[in-house]
Amino acid sequence: MSSSEQPVFYLGLCMAGAISAGAYTAGVLDYLIETLDRWEQARRSGDPRVPQHRVMIDLMTGASAGGMTAAISLAALFDRIDYVNPQHGGYRQFRGHNKLYEAWVRMTADEMLPELLKTDDIPKHGAASVLNSDFVDRIAQKMLRLDKPTTRAFVSPDLEVALSLTSLTGIPAVIEFGNDQPGSGSHRRREVDGRYITYNHRDFGHFILSDQYQNDGRIPFSFLKPDDEGLRILRDCAMATGAFPLGLRWRAVHRLGKYLNQSHLINPNVDRPLFGIDNDKEFATVNVDGGILNNEPFEVAEKLFTQYRKRKLERGQNTQASILMIDPFPSIEDQEQIQPRGKIRLKTLIGEIYSTARTQLLFKPGDLEDATDPTIFGRFLMAPSRNIRGRGKVVGTRAIACGSLEGFGGFLTRDFRMHDFQLGRRNCQQFLRMHFAMPVDTTNPILTAGYADARAREALVQELDVEDKGEGRRVKCVLPIIPDINLKNLNTPLSIKQESEEKPAYPVFNEVTMRDLVFKNEQAIEDRLMAVLDDNQVLGNLGVRLLALLFKNGAANAIYDLIIEDLKTHGLIKPNQTGRNQRKR
Repeated sequence: MSSSEQPVFYLGLCMAGAISAGAYTAGVLDYLIETLDRWEQARRSGDPRVPQHRVMIDLMTGASAGGMTAAISLAALFDRIDYVNPQHGGYRQFRGHNKLYEAWVRMTADEMLPELLKTDDIPKHGAASVLNSDFVDRIAQKMLRLDKPTTRAFVSPDLEVALSLTSLTGIPAVIEFGNDQPGSGSHRRREVDGRYITYNHRDFGHFILSDQYQNDGRIPFSFLKPDDEGLRILRDCAMATGAFPLGLRWRAVHRLGKYLNQSHLINPNVDRPLFGIDNDKEFATVNVDGGILNNEPFEVAEKLFTQYRKRKLERGQNTQASILMIDPFPSIEDQEQIQPRGKIRLKTLIGEIYSTARTQLLFKPGDLEDATDPTIFGRFLMAPSRNIRGRGKVVGTRAIACGSLEGFGGFLTRDFRMHDFQLGRRNCQQFLRMHFAMPVDTTNPILTAGYADARAREALVQELDVEDKGEGRRVKCVLPIIPDINLKNLNTPLSIKQESEEKPAYPVFNEVTMRDLVFKNEQAIEDRLMAVLDDNQVLGNLGVRLLALLFKNGAANAIYDLIIEDLKTHGLIKPNQTGRNQRKR
């Protein structure tokens, strides 16, 4: 069967926000791309046990760290990759070239806290964020630059990308009523009667792999052109979507007005002008974290897939496409709810109002139910999971080291990021084998054609133990949509299933070591805090000096205690440690 005759299953990837836990998402992508690469190589071997259908990465959406990972994954797909497997030293002693590992595990230092606390960004940018964000620029410049671009058969030639942005500038929308009267002067739009002017702050960096603009709002980009304008905008949007509010510096995005006016994602009615911007003039925006307004852009992926790319995303087995959401921080834990009892003070209400607005923006129960329903094959969700001896399976933020400190834990030490990257690889392998699959007797036309040879079914069928209510346990047999193939065993009687990924050891420190790691940055923390307050003229010189004195005499210890307690909660510090490591003056 020629490649043009092989049936194609289309895959859309949605990457949720994660802060430093982007290391987990990066590990998932590393194993996914490796598996697809191995399958392509195996297909050329002529071994009859290799399925003959194809899977095509057709779409990527992302927000915050997920958006940054989407952009880096794009570059990786067009680059040579040394995968983080035993052949290249494994996740602990990796030796090789891998943009995903370099960006999310190596970053710019093993311990990122000293980098984040430098003050050399303030003379250039002003104190625009609590933390120094220059490391983001260095990573973005390096990751999206390719010396010798390549292509992969499982990447759609017109791959589409959408990155969530939160525009503080806003896109001016002018809604005209029938009683409009002409105005005059430089403020004509605001002076006429019958106009309603509002601003859209929900923005997207919307891209397509192409050499030509198609008058549809999608910015064309190509890795084959080193000075490509679309790549520059993609890089800026990748930094903008990850600009964690207040924590990391805001980012500017410069685009022609037509990319906003003609985008189906941004302009609800592209057939008539809505935004008060010129198509042929550059429109610049100030942006912060795309996750503020859309941290899990699953519905964006679904809209692009079904309405604009015309992929058949059906609910049953006959679907010809699927969307996979990778979410390191799924909402799986109950949170304490405010109750109308006693006195509810202003400080409580402020926090609850913010939390309510944030939670409601993320409220997508329908999408999540579909993604976790075993009878729906068009939507899938992958979240961190690991087994703890004596406790069983742990899922979500508690399963990853970078889930500590509200997602900033990964900046403390590379050990946390290494663990999460490898857990992402291991989880991805388990997902591809057991979940991203269909029943062995499926009628899906793509899989029936791909597994037409009985030897392929026999070689790759996965047997699962399923708990059946009232019947104990039973065995369920499934066929993976993406087969996980061991290249070394092709054309031999041995099993062609890939060996299991190594289970990473959870990075547990003793309390003294972890306190030392934090305490040694005490002066840098104080210097950064004072510099930010001073540049913003928040307290005045006397106030800053008083705060510095307070910091030296007790406030710092309270902050460190909170850090240590959070790390203990996440199991990153050995239990039953006695004594405290006091600060040395």
